[in-house]
Amino acid sequence: MFSLSCRICFIIIVTMTNYNDETDTKIIKQSIKENLDKNENIILYYNQLIVTVIEEYDFYEIIKYAVFYCYDMSITGLNKRNSSKLFIKSILSYSPLRLRGFNLMDIVCEPNKGYGTALMKALLKYIENYNIEYIDGFLSPVDTADKSHKQRLLHFYSKFGFEIDEHNRIKKIFEKIPKTLDFTPK
Repeated sequence: MFSLSCRICFIIIVTMTNYNDETDTKIIKQSIKENLDKNENIILYYNQLIVTVIEEYDFYEIIKYAVFYCYDMSITGLNKRNSSKLFIKSILSYSPLRLRGFNLMDIVCEPNKGYGTALMKALLKYIENYNIEYIDGFLSPVDTADKSHKQRLLHFYSKFGFEIDEHNRIKKIFEKIPKTLDFTPK
């Protein structure tokens, strides 16, 4: 048993140079809101890019996953078929039951257009609402087969503070959580 929930209520970052007026911002917010599914929330609005999120919660009201959609209003409008996506899944601790982090499952977007950056900025803004320890994931073999593509991915993740190890695992640890001390003998 689960319910779709809208815990994030319209966090909007407006950094557009053309729309500094408060009235224009309200009109933009309202027109976007009218065109979105009722379960979507806007979490980033930057130039012509809008990032929304749909969340799913479990029986205990702990988030199971979230899907972020990036719409390029200059090209596609609010069309999910043409949108870029970022998908995260929750990582739980069962004793006690709590959210520990998120696993970054996939980012699907056209390269070198800024869509991945907008999605990642939205994700990092979104997780400020959760007291999590980390985000992790893996670069897939498809991503690492082409060396130039792998270099672009390494640059992309490192600019957001992710570390990438020799096994192509990516991880970002958040400093606000106190780290446990390691008392094992050396």
